[in-house]
Amino acid sequence: MIILSNGAPKTGTHALVKAIELLGIPRDDSSFRTQRTGEDLAEGEMREGLWTGLGHFYYRDRPKVDKIVHIVRDPRNVMISWLRWVKTSVHTGLIAAAIRGEYASGGLKQVMEEFFGYLDDPDVLTVQFEDLISDEATIRSIATYLGMPYIDGAFEGIWGGTKTFSDTLSEWEKDWSPILDDVWAEQDGPAIEKRLGYGTGN
Repeated sequence: MIILSNGAPKTGTHALVKAIELLGIPRDDSSFRTQRTGEDLAEGEMREGLWTGLGHFYYRDRPKVDKIVHIVRDPRNVMISWLRWVKTSVHTGLIAAAIRGEYASGGLKQVMEEFFGYLDDPDVLTVQFEDLISDEATIRSIATYLGMPYIDGAFEGIWGGTKTFSDTLSEWEKDWSPILDDVWAEQDGPAIEKRLGYGTGN
């Protein structure tokens, strides 16, 4: 069984793939190409057996796998986390630039919309990052979806220790301003929040 651990950049994909590893499933990212290739993985290119790999595949570019677990995160925190990863500081102007186009080389609206298809696919399990790190029921639901037994203590092992872990969670409220409210509305931020299961939208 091949499992894709997928999500937009900085939504928590590293925590997700670790959670699946904690269920006893080996990880191998090498068989997945980088995001947005526009190509299917050739038959026989992926190794056989039970494994998971991390990806940032747009829905239209998703590889042919047995199971997909997709992760979403409050998009405002995605913007802050992105800046903490690629910039030396978090500043109102930098947040606005990320929202308008710098985030993942496309900006909030363009990039997030490419992942919406996963939300409507009945064969995909979508989880929220906030639930994954705070509620054991989420990793148990992943185990059920994958048809794997839950391993006691797996939930306690999710936090920390991943490639992009920085000890503290991004909290958009600490860095937001009225200027960013306008930029957020300009780029359909409230509607994107609602689509992903956050906020009330417009």
